[in-house]
Amino acid sequence: MGVKKKERKFGFIRLIKLLFSTLIGSTILSGLIVTPALIVHFYWYKPNPTDHRKYVRDNVEAWLFWAAANVSISWGLALIVDIIPAVIRFIIGLTWGHVSEAIKSRLEMYSSVKEPIKPVLYAASCWVSWVIIFVHIFKLYDMDDESTSRAAYTPRVYQVIEFLFFFALIICAQKMLSHFVAFSFHRTAYRERLQEVQEALKAIEKLRTYRPKRRHPQKSSFGRSTPIFSALLTPAHERDHFFGGRSRPGTPGGSRAATPEEHCTSSDDDRDATLVARKRKGKARRSWLPREDKPDLRVNTADQHKYPPSPLGGSPSNSGSPAVGSRRRSFDDDPAVVIHAATQAAKALKTAMLHDARNIQGKDEDVNGLVWNVSSSYEAKRLARSIWHTFREPGRTYLIPRDFYPAFPTAAEAEAAFKVFDKDNNGDISRAEVKTTLLKVYKERRFLSRSMRDVGQALTTLDNVLLVLALIILFFVSLSIFGVNIESSLTSLYTIGIGASFIFKNSASSAFDAIMFLFVTHPYDTGDRCFIDDENLVVKKMGLFATIFTRADGTETYYFNSMLFNKFITNARRSDKTAENLTMQVAWRTPIEKLDQLEKCMNNWLQTEENRWFQPSTSVTLQKIDYQRYLEITIGIPYNSNWQDWNLRLQRKTAFHAAVNYYSRQLGLVAYNSTIPVAYANPETLEVAPMTPGEEDGDMPESPAPEPVDRKERSNWMGFQPPPEDGIPSGMRRRKAKSKKAMFRTFGGADGF
Repeated sequence: MGVKKKERKFGFIRLIKLLFSTLIGSTILSGLIVTPALIVHFYWYKPNPTDHRKYVRDNVEAWLFWAAANVSISWGLALIVDIIPAVIRFIIGLTWGHVSEAIKSRLEMYSSVKEPIKPVLYAASCWVSWVIIFVHIFKLYDMDDESTSRAAYTPRVYQVIEFLFFFALIICAQKMLSHFVAFSFHRTAYRERLQEVQEALKAIEKLRTYRPKRRHPQKSSFGRSTPIFSALLTPAHERDHFFGGRSRPGTPGGSRAATPEEHCTSSDDDRDATLVARKRKGKARRSWLPREDKPDLRVNTADQHKYPPSPLGGSPSNSGSPAVGSRRRSFDDDPAVVIHAATQAAKALKTAMLHDARNIQGKDEDVNGLVWNVSSSYEAKRLARSIWHTFREPGRTYLIPRDFYPAFPTAAEAEAAFKVFDKDNNGDISRAEVKTTLLKVYKERRFLSRSMRDVGQALTTLDNVLLVLALIILFFVSLSIFGVNIESSLTSLYTIGIGASFIFKNSASSAFDAIMFLFVTHPYDTGDRCFIDDENLVVKKMGLFATIFTRADGTETYYFNSMLFNKFITNARRSDKTAENLTMQVAWRTPIEKLDQLEKCMNNWLQTEENRWFQPSTSVTLQKIDYQRYLEITIGIPYNSNWQDWNLRLQRKTAFHAAVNYYSRQLGLVAYNSTIPVAYANPETLEVAPMTPGEEDGDMPESPAPEPVDRKERSNWMGFQPPPEDGIPSGMRRRKAKSKKAMFRTFGGADGF
């Protein structure tokens, strides 16, 4: 809306692409190339056949026939390279019935390296066809004795064509090696992240496009205020009958013709239905939305006149004779089957004829696994709110797996989608968890896209390095092809090579270390939070030789990859659920019962905490007794995720400390050193003076009494919200706490668990 449609003009560029990219264009181009040769043969040589004219004719025809043949042969070779994966899939599917993931992985690898194969086949066909035409047909070149060739220039041309073949072979081998490295690297480095993001996006898209069925009383659906809104508010099953042209069934049996599965996949699912990629300028907008065109409506309209439509459909009053209906259906179906088969054959022929085998027009690179129409955190929050209100049942403040069943075909898919949001595996989802998951998926998709882009730039640099090595190899091959004396040439080359080895020794070593660091070790990706030498850094951009990091204060730091090769790097994003300790001191005379009560209060809060920021268990551990002056304890902070989101980590840490402060005040836990007795001695006799009267009966101060709590008003202090007396805020279910053994096993026996 508001965008002018770009007119597609048939210009010179499109004509060239048509001639070189399709079979029809290649055939026309071959005919145009052959035409001058035929004109020379019939209108120039035939009227006056002399030896000179025969020599000229043979040269012209040989070159033009060679060019025309390679135009057509190259398209066929490219088509064979393209259809190999489809043929393999078809054969395996026909034989075993299922294509394994290992075969799919091999086919994906072949698809990533198939483009460099085509130039090698082109060069080979040029070499073979040149030998056939110039040697065996027109006798212009003699391979046994080059000096006796009819055309004196053909020996040098033969060397050039041979050089072009080896040039294509070496360069394409280098490209295939680069593509293989890139494919293997992306498969190992990003496979899990891509799979996780794609599964999350698939589940989110199903939830986003789901529209619950509206229940209306049994009355006419057309009695609404406006015709426009009546079409929009018509229930799904009524819209199916309306658009399909079916009459409303008159019997209860006919009313059960539409199954619930059909209702779930009705036209309700067509609204905002799927991921829509933003195409490049000049490209048509594509979607996975099923389109209902007018021909489909006409076919559906015709279907209502076939009697009987089904064994359960329609009443006996409006159904015709079965014999007549069957004959009418047979007469109607036979031409339709023939027309359908002819249409499919025509489409297949059109696809084959217009197939861009040489990839002249380029690939559509916009379609990938990261396309999502949520492009900001605001949209992610809005989508989370929409999903929450769509699936939440009235009177409940959490979601359970059963709520997702209507949006998915099977219960297993619904439970798998539920696990995308239920990171703590407690069986329910809060509103905060839905919002947190969507924001995490949005950020992960953005960081993953940037990381793959930066790695692509590093791979480009690696490709250039490999290209230089390939050109060096090609140089030595060319010396052999053109008959250059290698011994005299290598003498000077050895001298240059020895000098270059001293000059570029350190650079080559650094480049090798950088390649090993980035593509073999691969300790981080773009957007990862890393801890290097007590520095809290975020990867901003990766390169083959250097990496740009951003500190918390916004400053940027450049690290050479060869320097990072010998450093310890902690990657927060790749870490699992992390934890840390809260260390505090309490008075020596604090009763152990109060520490146990503090642990129970903290566990109660963690189990009912609304944001699900933490795992539902912690413990208080006595760590140190400092000369009976105070007790030092640690309380584990069991985060429910890692520290990739640093701001969220600080919010969670602040909320946990606020909770400890809140319950410590309620329980009367304080910290002060024990009273140290002071005795005065006579400096001459060194006898201790007696205490002043009354001091021997003095008692040590007790810990203060718990402070009264006003539970009428619930407040939120620094992210901590104290629960009411029942311990279940906002109706949230209490999460199941883990045992201490499980906490030790999960966190590796860290202090405080």
